[in-house]
Amino acid sequence: MIIGLLFFQAILCAIFSGVIAGPKGREVGFWVIMGFVFGLFGLIAIAGLPTNKAAYFLPSEMRCPKCKTMLVLNESERLAGAFTCHQCNHVYDRWFPVTTGGYK
Repeated sequence: MIIGLLFFQAILCAIFSGVIAGPKGREVGFWVIMGFVFGLFGLIAIAGLPTNKAAYFLPSEMRCPKCKTMLVLNESERLAGAFTCHQCNHVYDRWFPVTTGGYK
């Protein structure tokens, strides 16, 4: 009975750890395992971690979504996730994961 409850608690903590890890830009599979193995401690650990901003940096080169001009972004534009196209003055300020490949 107690083993069944502990297993159920481990499954719930694993699921919630994965659900919390995804929007924070963390590795979901790793945190599912951590939630299962460490239970509530794993869940508290991922809940306390800040968002991984490095997963959301813009690439150093990308095309303007409006006029398709190739732009080279400086470091402050990449970190801020915002830039203005020098060709059409389109203001781009949306965050998106680098894994999407940006606009091509």
